[in-house]
Amino acid sequence: MKQRIMPNKFLSLFLLLHHVAALNISISIDTSKIVNIVDDEFLSFTIDSACLKPQQCTWPCPSDVDNVTIARVKHLKPMLIRVGGTSGDNVQYAGESAVLLPPLPGVTATLGSVTNLTDSKLFSIVEFTNNIGGHLVLALNALFRIQGKPTAEWDIRNARSLLRALADANASVHAFELGNEPGYWPSNHWTTLTPSQHAADFVALRNEIRMVFENASTKPLLVGPDVSMCPGGGVASYVSEFWLNQPLDLVDATTVHIYSLITNSKPAPYSYFYNATILNLAREQARASKAATPWDVPMWVGEGSPDWRVTGDLGHNITFESAYVDMAASIALEGGQIFARQCLNSVVNPGEDVQAGYWVMLLWKRLMGRAVYNVTVEGVNKELLRAYCHTNMAVVYDSQDKHWNMTILLINLAEEATFVNLGEQTCATRDEYHVRGVDGNTSIYINNKIPKFQEASADLPTIQAIQNDDCKAPVEIAPRSFSFIVLKP
Repeated sequence: MKQRIMPNKFLSLFLLLHHVAALNISISIDTSKIVNIVDDEFLSFTIDSACLKPQQCTWPCPSDVDNVTIARVKHLKPMLIRVGGTSGDNVQYAGESAVLLPPLPGVTATLGSVTNLTDSKLFSIVEFTNNIGGHLVLALNALFRIQGKPTAEWDIRNARSLLRALADANASVHAFELGNEPGYWPSNHWTTLTPSQHAADFVALRNEIRMVFENASTKPLLVGPDVSMCPGGGVASYVSEFWLNQPLDLVDATTVHIYSLITNSKPAPYSYFYNATILNLAREQARASKAATPWDVPMWVGEGSPDWRVTGDLGHNITFESAYVDMAASIALEGGQIFARQCLNSVVNPGEDVQAGYWVMLLWKRLMGRAVYNVTVEGVNKELLRAYCHTNMAVVYDSQDKHWNMTILLINLAEEATFVNLGEQTCATRDEYHVRGVDGNTSIYINNKIPKFQEASADLPTIQAIQNDDCKAPVEIAPRSFSFIVLKP
């Protein structure tokens, strides 16, 4: 039997109707108002405090890291490196001048013996951060309480020893934190400290930093309270009580932790990563955290990712990275200035090829500017298209002078290709970077090519943009993929 061929006129009509239907998805960008300005270090990283114990981490305390790895990480600067985590409340400074303190029994019962942060380990962290061109954010143990009593005042003596060691060495520290995810302390049976008691500890630490670093050319910031999804209340309620009746200089930034796909005790399944309702949780949590923070105090997501528990291929492929860029864009839209990915070894490890997330972060840092605009999506199944827009324009600008690049991030959650009409935006040309993957494969493709370092090399491969001189032409976004569209004047 011969294959039936559709007559040309019917084929043309079919394609035209299909194309017209696809154009029902359109976006409009409100360029009349910048809704947020993110920091230069917006996309940053954490290194978990567990890595201070080599047996607990694939990447031990960052000493003796090879030059190739350092050079690869440097491509992702500027960035903060936040060293902290649950294990941070079981770490004590153990340098030559340290005052050693008894840990809370409940902490060691859960986390094991105290981790000693020696001078060698401490200054290797400082050196590594300097070598990659980063800025260090160092978490301090909040659970050293006077006489080892869980509800007593914070015992500052060990922290004071650490601060003085850093100041005496003229070491560069961008910021300090105090404690990690305090909302979990009661359920872990560590302490029942209230947010207001935690805030009082910050007052003591703030005064200590001012005294110890009095003669420093640049004084470290103080950020906190690093609260996460707290049982029985949530992030916003903790932040609100933390700030209640406190001075505006309590901390230099409110810090929260967001894992947007964690809705139960199990790692997020594949379906969550393309579920618009669940993806919106990151936006809602960021909005609530910002609203609970005094209006002129920055809000940082000091630790986060779609779900830290996801492992294997799903944690390193296009599915995870699609949710990650959506989360990053949501946090930027809702007022976040910093988003620190948990964690650095999720994208790069010494002696290994980089993960998919490395190339995604590289694209963001090269293409997405600091100023954020609102984007509206219209059309059939509009919830399956996520759209965001940043520009590289400075904070103060002339609204009549629009000679700058504008980058649109489009994320297609649908299982079929989507054509997107970019609306009334004007440009001379546009560059397109389409990021897609293959299910079950950790490789990603940027404009149909797999980006890859040569072995033992830190030279970036060329990532060629697809240039389009027709700015009015719809953009085709492949199924379950995302694209950066750069509009150029």
